[in-house]
Amino acid sequence: MNILNKILIFSIASTLMMSCGEEWLEETDPNRISTDIYWANLDETETTLVSTYAALMDESVLSIEIDAWRSDMGWPGFGRPIPNKSDLSLWYYHTYNASNIAIDEKWKSTYLVISRANQTIEGLEALMQNGDIVTEEEIDEWNIQMAQARFLRGLAHFYLHSAFNKGSIVIRDEVAKTTEEYSKPLSTSEEVISFFRTDLRFAEENLPVAYDEGNQGRATSGAAATILGTSYLYEADYDSAIFFLEKVENGDAAYALVRDTDLQFTTAGEMNEESIFEISYENGVYPTRSVWDGWSLTNRLAQSHSSDGWVVPAWLVWKYKKEEMDTFDIRNYYTVLDNNGAPIPANEPSRLAHIGSPLDSMLVRNVPLRCSKMIAIVEDEQTEYYQQPSATESLRNAHQGWGFAYYKKYSNYDILSEITESDQPNGGVRASGKNVTVNRLADVYLMLAEAYLEKEGSAGLDMALMYINRVRERWGLKLRGQSSSSLAEFSSKTYEEESYTYEMLRDTLRFIEKPLEMSVEGHQVRWIDLRRWGVLKENFEKLASETYYLHDYTFIDSKGSDQTRLRMSVQIDATGSSESLDHEYEISALNFNEEAHAYFPIPLSELQSNASIK
Repeated sequence: MNILNKILIFSIASTLMMSCGEEWLEETDPNRISTDIYWANLDETETTLVSTYAALMDESVLSIEIDAWRSDMGWPGFGRPIPNKSDLSLWYYHTYNASNIAIDEKWKSTYLVISRANQTIEGLEALMQNGDIVTEEEIDEWNIQMAQARFLRGLAHFYLHSAFNKGSIVIRDEVAKTTEEYSKPLSTSEEVISFFRTDLRFAEENLPVAYDEGNQGRATSGAAATILGTSYLYEADYDSAIFFLEKVENGDAAYALVRDTDLQFTTAGEMNEESIFEISYENGVYPTRSVWDGWSLTNRLAQSHSSDGWVVPAWLVWKYKKEEMDTFDIRNYYTVLDNNGAPIPANEPSRLAHIGSPLDSMLVRNVPLRCSKMIAIVEDEQTEYYQQPSATESLRNAHQGWGFAYYKKYSNYDILSEITESDQPNGGVRASGKNVTVNRLADVYLMLAEAYLEKEGSAGLDMALMYINRVRERWGLKLRGQSSSSLAEFSSKTYEEESYTYEMLRDTLRFIEKPLEMSVEGHQVRWIDLRRWGVLKENFEKLASETYYLHDYTFIDSKGSDQTRLRMSVQIDATGSSESLDHEYEISALNFNEEAHAYFPIPLSELQSNASIK
């Protein structure tokens, strides 16, 4: 969506849409306009459709922070070894229940997407039934609007099915106009799957592969195919998952992995060629609105690296920074000197010829590119961070408070100068205009790797490795498997030359490739993966048994002065002066109960207001 569409959402649609509460069921809502007098043309249904996209802007729909805390992706808030915010730590410790307000908000905000989609669908159906859609141009526009509305309705049902009550939720296929119509029983998981896949198939068949620049952010056929493929993977239907995910890979949309790290998870890289579905935000459109106002067009995810958000757990920091770099990838060197001691320009093609030459002096990056792009850690001396020369100089020296690593995916480190984001216009850290990428090609590749591996076992190893290596090569990492494989695509790169078994590659995908690539992205990706693999409890117990150590990190800053960051470097050994870090996930492992926590329960508010749910 462009900014004109965003303004349209709130200047017009906010006066037309019902609220997400249930009060409207008890009295006439003067703001609610009947289909008898509204949705008289495609411009009016377009307004309602845009408002459906707007409903996705509520952070409760994706619940990214919550699912970082309750899975294995984050430490909740400020303070160690005990976090100081009980409202955050209840997710980490698994002490939430059906009365929790965040569960209620996720339920309501996702059903608001469905309600608005249903309004759009009913308006479009009325236009067609009344004979108002006549010309070929009108028919084409009608089909595209209907496909978008059904995509959004199917997507929201898919999210609810994945998150709540083992998939048994309420199917809402029409706008409820009375209390009786609102009171609908729960449908079975199988019924819900059939319903949202019908919507998504219609969308996949009727949506365009791309839009013009002014309409970027709208659902495409690739987005619908991605969600369909994901849904089949979640149900272990690997043939169907491969069918739809390969449509994304081989379709006309020409998605491609982004190699320019300046265009990955930055403002400059919004709506890039890897992005399949993205939620668009904007800072400054409504400067007078509170950051807590749902109409502000901003998100609060930039607080992910502040004392009010989440920080990266030790196990993930260690895995990120210890990935093996490909010594034949020039991007892994930040200084190369020729045999006369002169720097070789980075843009000089002949520089490649110097890699591995004993005549040259080469300085290897302190941390791999994937680590550098995903998180900020003290060892990353080569990457600018909040307009400082490096994360090393910018990070706050407070491991017992702010922690020792921050996520970068939702922060504005690329355009702001204050690590607290206090220089963010209109609200500071809680008023970010940075887009949120929900689905991207790298995840499609990793899902295809899993599908081929699980479908074919050992026979699927080469296909799985091919997709995994496409992602790893993008980051300049050493490639997995053997260079002699018939599906090895990168002859000039370095391979491990490891002979993988099915079990080895399965565990590598589950506990290294997928979490490191997709950390804190999408809709409950990590949680759902661990749940469907049947390893939630096992994973918490494994992490609880691990001990890491925090060491001092000494460096020379950009002014030539010696500096030390106390206890900021995560290690696995206690050699020398160090501090033990052995408190992560201990209580989580003890408290986690599969039956109680694998899915969110139906919220208490729904049980109280919906008479058809027993």
